[in-house]
Amino acid sequence: MLTPIKIRINASVYDGFLLPDSAHALYVSEEFAFLIAVTSANNQYTQLREAFVVSIEAEEDAEFIADLYRRLTEVSAYTLLTRYYDEEFDAFNIPSE
Repeated sequence: MLTPIKIRINASVYDGFLLPDSAHALYVSEEFAFLIAVTSANNQYTQLREAFVVSIEAEEDAEFIADLYRRLTEVSAYTLLTRYYDEEFDAFNIPSE
């Protein structure tokens, strides 16, 4: 289950979803979906490391994020690196089914 959270990244705050491992989150900004490591203190989530783009055509809704998370968990690292890397955007792009 994905938990809605707010993520502080530099001076901005984004709506996102905490993943089941409680150490990572997905959020959408400007039609890009990002996977980010987060840390929590007093239910306030902040960026821990650099975010990775995982979709270049993302939607800002819970259904899209849940489906993206499902697709991320089903793809192997090899497939991610060799099939879903978009050189033009220098980003991963897990396609919608």
